[in-house]
Amino acid sequence: MDDEIRQSKLTKSAITAAMREYGAERPELKPVMRFYREIFGIQKRHADGLPLQFPKLSREEIQRRFEANKQLLKPQDLKPAPADLRDIMRDICAMIETKSPNPPEGLEPFIEGELLDDEWLTAFKDAYLAGRSRNFAREARKAGLEPDLATLIAHTSLAPFYWKQAAGVRPQLSLNQVASGACPICGARPVMGFIRAEDGLRVLECSLCGTRWGAPRMACAFCRTQDRTKLRYHFAEGDGARRVYVCDNCKGYLKVTDMSGHAGDLIIAIEDMATAYLDGVAQERGYHRACSTVFG
Repeated sequence: MDDEIRQSKLTKSAITAAMREYGAERPELKPVMRFYREIFGIQKRHADGLPLQFPKLSREEIQRRFEANKQLLKPQDLKPAPADLRDIMRDICAMIETKSPNPPEGLEPFIEGELLDDEWLTAFKDAYLAGRSRNFAREARKAGLEPDLATLIAHTSLAPFYWKQAAGVRPQLSLNQVASGACPICGARPVMGFIRAEDGLRVLECSLCGTRWGAPRMACAFCRTQDRTKLRYHFAEGDGARRVYVCDNCKGYLKVTDMSGHAGDLIIAIEDMATAYLDGVAQERGYHRACSTVFG
């Protein structure tokens, strides 16, 4: 089935080009953008060598689940080999140690300790993917990691496994209009959205597997309410193209960039960094972000 949503074709050179563009306006973003480029390089290198592990579903079953708004890849379906997961986590930790301006404590003992334990790796992965925050915090403490650092390591290490599996099934789906606000492939929440220039479609991008899908504009991406008295947006003076949509029903928020008049693709991770001020606007008003990202 043809996929009319153009999926992101992210490369390290595209990130470098975006860094030049964004850095010209926001030079303070350069260090964090360089950090992200290093993370992406590790993720991409590992993702290219990973095996496809998508559940053996028939085309009919895939379509049935999709039409019923049931995610195709459940947390228990992802079973990375401990050696593969350990390798990417080790590389990411080593990069954080060498490239971070203020390297966090505890990484070296972690690399030589809990990271070598297959049982701990599985428990760490399962707790993160299942959203069991207490279990995840317990496993992080066991490894001597602060919660924010553990989240960064887990998210960036697991994302390549999801990229690989999602890429194998997306061509079978038409993603132009998806009723659910969660990713139809893996069930994760969107990190951001954008308004497509050619037709005004709101496109969301998954925070975990990177899938893009079209979603109704007049509905909350999280609780799906269409009550217009509960839905509002804010933007910074002088920049109406970048907005943060908030929902008074579930108190969630989503940042969305209008691409009208802009050519080319949008690198969501960098746009996310560039619009951090909108996170502040929403959070100061009592709204929360419903997903994990590369940086929290």
